[in-house]
Amino acid sequence: MRKYGALMNKELEAYTDSTFFFDMPTAKRLLTWWDEHERHVGCEVDAYGDLLQALGPEADEEYIGKGSDLLSETRRSLFQALNGMELNVCKVEKSRFWHIGTIPEMLDHFCGSTSFLVEASGGSVRQEGFAVEIGAHGLGYYSKSLTSCKICSRVHESAELGPRSVVEFCTVGKDVKIGRDCLLSCVALTDGVVIPDGIFLQTVVITLDGRTRYVTQVMRTSDDVKQSGTIEKLLWLGMSMSKVCSVLGIAEDTIHTAQAAGKPKTFWDARLHPVAESRELSVLYSLSLMYKALGIDTDQPLKDVLPEAVSAHRVSMGECVRCKHAVEQLRYRRMFDDLVEAASEA
Repeated sequence: MRKYGALMNKELEAYTDSTFFFDMPTAKRLLTWWDEHERHVGCEVDAYGDLLQALGPEADEEYIGKGSDLLSETRRSLFQALNGMELNVCKVEKSRFWHIGTIPEMLDHFCGSTSFLVEASGGSVRQEGFAVEIGAHGLGYYSKSLTSCKICSRVHESAELGPRSVVEFCTVGKDVKIGRDCLLSCVALTDGVVIPDGIFLQTVVITLDGRTRYVTQVMRTSDDVKQSGTIEKLLWLGMSMSKVCSVLGIAEDTIHTAQAAGKPKTFWDARLHPVAESRELSVLYSLSLMYKALGIDTDQPLKDVLPEAVSAHRVSMGECVRCKHAVEQLRYRRMFDDLVEAASEA
């Protein structure tokens, strides 16, 4: 960043990546490219690393060879499709860059560790209770004691939500207790459920064998979804994945059945998450696995469902993305639109 002059004001401020948009001619080129690849790409394509580098009068092919053979081939075809398109930059002075790329960052920004909600709201969120601090970057920001955050969720008045925890698009029943440092998304929690500290729960809708199914992913908010290595070194729920499998009675060779021989095993491709026929049952499946793995005693209904959860067909996070039922997921989220409308009218 120094080399290209992106650092300013005694290196306390910097120009960094931002948002982008493209016009219809560019969209048509991308759609043509997509059709030519039979609507399938075998590797991740990054907006800044792969798309934008092909634009503008000074674009060159130097970056193409950095990466796997498949990535290089994909970059080359994108370069050929987009080369010659204009690139226009609108420099926004004295803006703020908020990075929300990890679960801890989201919890910090949405629960009062930073002034994200105040500044991003354009003034609609009041600054009461905040104190001005100067961060390591030399810029001022607001902070306050940690709180929790409910986004478009139906939460029973008797439910307890711990500090630095976020629930979004969730239904939370009577007497539910959610610990601190948790993130819950699109989850339906029945009455009396207890979620321990530091847990991530997310229910997604997938299409499997032509049928709509539900998967609730569970892990620690500190677990790294990008980790790779042996099954003994991979961490799930804060413990060795091998140990968790042993406690649950899950055969290790069923976790990475699609992994190529000799390649490191990854958390992303680990088949950890049971498939269920309903959103509520998928939550019960994953909670029963979590309680058992963490050695937490629970009520009889969850104990009864544990054998089903262990024997159920399981999928990985990667498979959830590939098989996602986006239309059904959006339909579910739109059920909460009335909460947004009510808040805006308050």
